[in-house]
Amino acid sequence: QCSNVPPDTGYCDHLVEQIPPVQNWGKRFATVPLKTRQAYDRFKIVAGENYTTVQIECTRNDGQSGNSTSFILQEGGFKDIDIPSTDYCWIEGDKRIILLQFSVGQEVDGVLSDPFMAMIPPVEQYSNGYTLATVSDGVQNYTHFMNLYIPKDFFQPSKIFLNDQSLEELNVTFTAIQRLGVSEVFGAQIEISGGVITLRHVNKSASIGVLVYGFSNFNSYGYSGGLKLKTLSVIKEETDLDTTWIASSGVLASLLIISWTIFIVSCVVACCMRKRSKRGSDYATPSKEDKIERSKRESNYAIPSIKGNYYQSEHAEIERNPAYVLSNIVPKN
Repeated sequence: QCSNVPPDTGYCDHLVEQIPPVQNWGKRFATVPLKTRQAYDRFKIVAGENYTTVQIECTRNDGQSGNSTSFILQEGGFKDIDIPSTDYCWIEGDKRIILLQFSVGQEVDGVLSDPFMAMIPPVEQYSNGYTLATVSDGVQNYTHFMNLYIPKDFFQPSKIFLNDQSLEELNVTFTAIQRLGVSEVFGAQIEISGGVITLRHVNKSASIGVLVYGFSNFNSYGYSGGLKLKTLSVIKEETDLDTTWIASSGVLASLLIISWTIFIVSCVVACCMRKRSKRGSDYATPSKEDKIERSKRESNYAIPSIKGNYYQSEHAEIERNPAYVLSNIVPKN
């Protein structure tokens, strides 16, 4: 389907994106406007959980404060936001969200372009290096660009290389993307040549994000350069209280399970020991008192007196049938 962004604004284009599993979504995002555009970019924020609070804080490319807003989304809910082409923004959810950036139609600002949709990588999923490719159809003459997102801890332009040149050598201009007045990520727009492009940070433990895109007359393309796809709950973040709480809760739950297991096993062992002790006492050697008591009970039973011929016939019957004596035992008078 050919889609207009915004609706009823020329011209349309096919929009498609591959969405990762919700468990791989992120909470913290930095946005950089699309280079050459003069009006705004459209962003779509989708929530992965109920009661997700989203905060947006923007800084203009001249360093002044831009728009700020916040709102709440339910699971699967979304909100479209138009952000001016001068603004670099920090977008954060207290639960997992996904962020999509749209190029608007060429009629919005008259700049050579067309709609496209691209997923913006969360800060938690940035990678160390990328191998990228630009688009060429042999007909359109595209101009190619790259948006960079560099976390403050890894902002070392002299150690980040685009092909064989450092960003410092390329004299790239950066804008600080702030959260509550503190720089979190540094963003930049870079025009690149066509073909295969490599981007890497010399520090192997460092991470950076990238968006690749291009424009021609009523045509465009754009895609995220890549991301790690880690499960958010296992990503260690010093500033993420939710992650710390999850780890602490897991330890407490494990200790509780172990304690209950030990308690149950102890109860079972104690029960078995009591049964074994009772069973052993049933077969123990009787005491002297037990023998006397048993003798008294047995003396209350006797075989009837046997005399003369009765003895002979009675004895013969016992010989033939031993059970006979049992059936004729009667209490003694």
